Amino acid sequence: MTNKNMHAIGILHFSSSLIHLLFPFMLIYLHLNDTYHTDFSLFLEFLIDRMHHYLQKLIVLRSSAGSSKKEKLQLKEKADKVAEEIKDSVAAGSVTA
Repeated sequence: MTNKNMHAIGILHFSSSLIHLLFPFMLIYLHLNDTYHTDFSLFLEFLIDRMHHYLQKLIVLRSSAGSSKKEKLQLKEKADKVAEEIKDSVAAGSVTA
């Protein structure tokens, strides 16, 4: 064998031994990378779930606040009508004490 062939075999042997040395670390890296992506996806899913929950609560609160405003306006209108009727009846003198 020539010197070139010996050199090529040495490089191949070195690279294959390097691959054998680095392979477990690559597996760990890939596993950690996969774990990181899974954890990050779960975290985003949790955030989206909480935002959806709070938005639903906010929608319910706003709609109930809107209905209470309507009720408040209706009660105020009724109170104004009753006050107007009392004024009219007092002015007409039909209220007896």
